[in-house]
Amino acid sequence: MAIKQLKNGKYRVDFRDCNGRRIRKTVEGGRKVAQECERKLRIDRQMGFLFPEKLSVNVTFGSLCESYFTLHGGQLRSDVWRSLSKRLLHVFGNTPMKQLTSIKLQQFYNHILETRTPATAKRYMTLVNAIINMAIKHNIYCGQNPCIALDMRPEDNKRTRYLEQAEINTLLKECRPDVRNVVLCALYTGMRRGEILELEWQRVDLHNDNITLLKTKSSKKREIPILPELKQILLRLGPRTEGNVFGVSRDAFICSFKRTLRRLNIPDFRFHDLRHTFASYFMMRGGVITDLQHILGHSDLKLTQRYAHLSPAHLKKGIQVMNGAFDLLNIGDTQ
Repeated sequence: MAIKQLKNGKYRVDFRDCNGRRIRKTVEGGRKVAQECERKLRIDRQMGFLFPEKLSVNVTFGSLCESYFTLHGGQLRSDVWRSLSKRLLHVFGNTPMKQLTSIKLQQFYNHILETRTPATAKRYMTLVNAIINMAIKHNIYCGQNPCIALDMRPEDNKRTRYLEQAEINTLLKECRPDVRNVVLCALYTGMRRGEILELEWQRVDLHNDNITLLKTKSSKKREIPILPELKQILLRLGPRTEGNVFGVSRDAFICSFKRTLRRLNIPDFRFHDLRHTFASYFMMRGGVITDLQHILGHSDLKLTQRYAHLSPAHLKKGIQVMNGAFDLLNIGDTQ
């Protein structure tokens, strides 16, 4: 540590904390005050070496969240995590970690469940857990992770709401042109919203009628054939050598799409259900379940099996188990 008198008569204490970070403090009141400040800072630094958890509990959740996205933000495949962090920062941003208890997190989780699905509520807690674990790993926070005591409901991933033809026609008619193109792409490919909005022209091969996705939920490359109807749309938009295929921002799209749904009053529907709509019509028109698995990018066929019951061929095959169940054809007329 060092004490230096400044031209304005004040004193500057120059020191490094227990983590090695250089910190400067300007002190008024003379050299003795500066020396007393230096003495207290030495004690605080020594306590930091001996009892780091006493310092770490004073950091706020907001500072940990900022560190998390600084260190790992570039590795996140989806911008949904940054979107979730906005609400977390609004609720817990200024909360010191010593006050962020499992009870508060459980109450927040229960509040999310009142309006959102268990899957969405779990994503919030997954992000909180990841942020705190990162801080513990890098010695930014030395306390315990309160997420370990949370009681969360199991996710229900069996929802398969899809649009009827009349609903599709109504939706497309009411969407503004740039939003309509995104909706049509979802209907013709089963791609997720983020995959469509982030799709770049370099990943679109109109010569071989193929879309290549590199940033996917499973982190595995996925290829999707381009149907003639979709190709017509893509040809109207381009092709171009670079940039996004659909020139609408995520926020602008979400705002317009939600406004359209409210105006039409389409019940129990969200954008992801366009993916269900693609998959449902794929099977109802006789598609092969394993082909659908590859198009949707499901790592486990069990995820795709939810659509199997919609296939006429599947139903015909399934009913064959009843062949020979009853020996009734040889029974004569009893009358």
